[in-house]
Amino acid sequence: MIFSLKWGGFLTALDSLTSKRFVMLYIIVKYLHIVAAAIIVGVYSNQTLLSACKSKALTNGNYLNFYRFQLQFVAIPMLLIQFATGFYMARIARYSLGEPWISSTMSMIIGLIAASLFEIRFIQRNYRPTRFLSPISLFITLIAIFIMVTKPEF
Repeated sequence: MIFSLKWGGFLTALDSLTSKRFVMLYIIVKYLHIVAAAIIVGVYSNQTLLSACKSKALTNGNYLNFYRFQLQFVAIPMLLIQFATGFYMARIARYSLGEPWISSTMSMIIGLIAASLFEIRFIQRNYRPTRFLSPISLFITLIAIFIMVTKPEF
C-alpha cells in the first residue's frame, strides 16, 4: 500500500492491487482530459464556422440559442473538466504548478471560461454573438494543446 512517484509520474508500488487501481484511475482521468480537449476544439471550431458562414437552415433565433447552448452546456463544463483533470494529473506526477507550461495553460483555461461567460452575457443582451471571440478562443485552445504536448522549457 505504500507507493511513491518517480520523476515523470511513473508509479512504483509495493501492493500490485493498489497500483493497478491507481494506474487505472490515472488512465481514466487522462482519457477524460484528452476527450475534453477534443470537444473544446470542436465547439470553438464549430462556432467559428457557423459565425463565418451563417447557415440558412438556422434562423437567427435558433442560431443564437444553439450558439449559447454550446457555450453554456458544452464548452464551459468541458473547460472545467479540463482544468480539474489537468490539476489532478499535475499533482499526481508531482509537478510544480509554478512551472511555465502548467501555469500558462491553466491561465488560458481560466481565460477561456471568462471569455465564454462574457460571450453568453453578450448574446443575452445584444441578441448577436461577437465575431472575434470564437476564433480567438480556438487559437488559444490550439496553443494550449501545443504547449501541453510539447512541454517546452520557457
